[in-house]
Amino acid sequence: MILNPFVFYIMDYDIQGSNSDQLINSVEDFDYNAHVNNLDYSDYGYSDGFECYIDRNVLTFLKERIESISYRFVFSHYFVYHFTAKSYSQIRLTYNMNTIFSVKDQNGTSLFSPNFAWYMGSSVWYLNFGRLPHVSGDNSTVILNDARFIEIHLKYRYTADNFGYITYDIDQYLVLSADLEILMILIPYPSFFID
Repeated sequence: MILNPFVFYIMDYDIQGSNSDQLINSVEDFDYNAHVNNLDYSDYGYSDGFECYIDRNVLTFLKERIESISYRFVFSHYFVYHFTAKSYSQIRLTYNMNTIFSVKDQNGTSLFSPNFAWYMGSSVWYLNFGRLPHVSGDNSTVILNDARFIEIHLKYRYTADNFGYITYDIDQYLVLSADLEILMILIPYPSFFID
């Protein structure tokens, strides 16, 4: 949707299976600060209300920011949010106690892009060890039956004429159990540009 020549705004949900509202709420209302590691990017100068993950608070913040200054033609906004959820009869999750190695479907096809890197320190991640077994060795693979794979992409660009700009680009991947409990979260190193 284009609200005016200076605002481009899209929120797109593509969800396979039932319980779509419950699924969205499980993901967008999750307390990322309480569960996910490596959330502090303050050393890199990221501020201005942004986080390195996507939840309902971040979406609300960005929407309110757009609405509050969209009438000023010196500012422009580009906001695109895609939320995709797919159901799989099996998901194979390979991990250890501090790294997620791979997430594959029942055919062994990776659910991430081939050039995806998520070594320790380059990403934000969470494993629900209340539901996943602890791993004592180098890695282990667990098979999750009737699981959901969620892929979220948010791109936001805010330009203030010749005064600078902010670009916020983040991907977020989650695996949920059949009862919609979050088992895994992986957020590659987010992309922020503040000028």
